[in-house]
Amino acid sequence: MNYSFRLTEIAKSVKEGSSLVDVGCDHGYIAKMLLDSNTIVKVIESDISEKSLEKAKLLLSGEKYMAKVKFIVSDGLLGIDTSTYDTLLIAGIGEETIISILNESIDKVRSFKHIILQAMGEGSNIRKYFMENDFFIEKERLFIEKEKYYRLYEIRNKKTNVADYKFPVNFDRNDISYLNTYYDNEIKNIKSILQKINKEKNLSKYNELEEELNKILHYMEKINEKR
Repeated sequence: MNYSFRLTEIAKSVKEGSSLVDVGCDHGYIAKMLLDSNTIVKVIESDISEKSLEKAKLLLSGEKYMAKVKFIVSDGLLGIDTSTYDTLLIAGIGEETIISILNESIDKVRSFKHIILQAMGEGSNIRKYFMENDFFIEKERLFIEKEKYYRLYEIRNKKTNVADYKFPVNFDRNDISYLNTYYDNEIKNIKSILQKINKEKNLSKYNELEEELNKILHYMEKINEKR
């Protein structure tokens, strides 16, 4: 089976010997990849959609999977006994939905040794959540597949290292080219808006955008020093 670049990168974040809770598992591709490679010892496949979970059940219906997989229809972590699992994965969902899932079951979330989140969005909202709720970003990834940007976070229940939630923290050096592409587009957009704004009539908005632009330029200087 050929897996997408996004799924392959997510799977790489799961440590060997892990016991996994996969929330929003959809078709079950990541679990299959990890079970086939003997990376994980067991997994809970969970999805709010019973229809999606049926597809995961079909994919993981072989005898070699039966003793290692549980299927649970659930809204986030509600109703799931996570006590014997060390790794949480939530992937392919919007930032606000992930934040809602984390909030609703925060004690369960904090009990996981490893937390892997692949969020759809520009990053600020979920980093702000990490900052306000004391989660430490061990690694942040930004990569592109089919002209779409994807963000991947490995976090821990530990004093936060997020100082400015607008920018990536502990990013992977292999992703610097993606970061440059992303922020080059942001810089072009801000400069374009600045050219169209009447500075005298909209001074506060102009200054706000100019400050944001300078922050991005400063951040880009710092990350390119790490090349």
